[in-house]
Amino acid sequence: DCFYQLSNLHFALADYRQALELAPVDWTLRCRCAVVSCELALLALHEGRLGQAHELFSAAIDGNPKVSRFYVCRARASHEMKVGVSVYVSLILSQHMHTGHSRG
Repeated sequence: DCFYQLSNLHFALADYRQALELAPVDWTLRCRCAVVSCELALLALHEGRLGQAHELFSAAIDGNPKVSRFYVCRARASHEMKVGVSVYVSLILSQHMHTGHSRG
C-alpha cells in the first residue's frame, strides 16, 4: 500500500503480485491488483501503448471480473487497435454486468 500511496504503480503491482503468491485466493489482493492494473492501463492508453493497455485491462478483469468499467476500457483499447470482436465481447459483458448490478 505504501507504493500505491506514493503513486509508484509499477512497484505497487509487483508488491501485490508477490503477496498474491503467498495468498492466491485473497480477494482483497486480487482487487488491489485489478485496480492498479487498470490505472496502469489507463496511462498506457493515454500514451498510445494500446497493446499494453489491452493486456493490463485484461489483467484487471482477471483480478476482479465484477467491475464493468474494466470491460469498457478494454473495449476502448481494442477499438483503437481495430480489434472488432474483442470490442464487441467487452461491451456486451459490460452491459450484462451493468444491467445485473443495477437489479440488485
